[in-house]
Amino acid sequence: RVVVPDVVVLVVTGLSAWWVLAASYGMDLRDTLARMFHGWDWVLHIIMFTDVYRYGRLAGLEIEDSPAFLSSNPQLHPALWSVGTWSGQSSTGTMPGESLLQAGILATAMTFALCLGALAWVTADLVTAIVGRSRRQVPAAVGAAITGIVCILGAGSAIFFFGHTPFLLGVTALVVGSYLSVHPLRDGRPPTPLRSMVVLAAAAVVIVLEWPPLVLGLGLAGLLAAVRIVRGHRKETIALGVLLALLVVTTPWWYARLTGSVTIASLSDAAGAVTRFSLPMTVAAVLVTVAAAAALFTHGDHGRATGVLGPVVGMLAFAALLILNGSRWWGDPPSYYLLKTLLGCLVAATPVVVAVLV
Repeated sequence: RVVVPDVVVLVVTGLSAWWVLAASYGMDLRDTLARMFHGWDWVLHIIMFTDVYRYGRLAGLEIEDSPAFLSSNPQLHPALWSVGTWSGQSSTGTMPGESLLQAGILATAMTFALCLGALAWVTADLVTAIVGRSRRQVPAAVGAAITGIVCILGAGSAIFFFGHTPFLLGVTALVVGSYLSVHPLRDGRPPTPLRSMVVLAAAAVVIVLEWPPLVLGLGLAGLLAAVRIVRGHRKETIALGVLLALLVVTTPWWYARLTGSVTIASLSDAAGAVTRFSLPMTVAAVLVTVAAAAALFTHGDHGRATGVLGPVVGMLAFAALLILNGSRWWGDPPSYYLLKTLLGCLVAATPVVVAVLV
């Protein structure tokens, strides 16, 4: 049976890909460079994409007296699509530079489109929970469509054209992972502990390899899963305890492996603007998300309440950590990673805001 919201989600994904590719793909080299590389993140991500394609790793680059600047990035940050591009090539030779640039743009556009489609799906499901299943299709479809429009015409297009798509992938993995890990089953029962653990683990792997601080957003969903496990599933409790113990013991080593010399202090000191970031809009979106989560919790939907609130709370916690280390959202230039984290809050809150308004 054709479900209208699912069709709309597919349309949103397709239109998102068309939107960004129509403005960036297939042009001559000079136009491509002029259009795409006014965002400095694009430059670094294309270099990283090329590194992984040619060498299978981030080779590193010295920028502003920071040795191995690129090699300190999480390995999945540019690698996901470059591995696919590399695996699809024949053994007769490597892709020439201009074609590799176009391949990087195409891969980034596909990532961007899939992220927007995933966020549109979360919106549609939230609308279903709010209005009820008996009359869900039209409102859910409208919510998914509005999410796509808002993301494409709003901050979403700036995220793509200024090179922040890898960050968007991390935020989307956080939003979808947190939401799915606590999403009720078809019969309304809470998800099984095993399902929650698998979803959270998969999301954590993607996030840590993409933009490590975002993993804090899985905390609330993980806590809810742990509470349910402890209440009545002895074997899963033991497994969770072992998993958490391994995580605590190995976190310092993994952090050092994934981020090299990157520290909270260095992230706090990094300066730079984030295009189309609006602090008032972000604050309003966060407040709406908190209110929506409280309403869902009051009505007994503890899973969805936790799923939508967790990502925002986690990113706000990291933003607070940056502020305590000296980051500021004002000044010229402002603190880059603080603004980027708050932009992530806005993206994570978008499905909730749209669902409430619909």
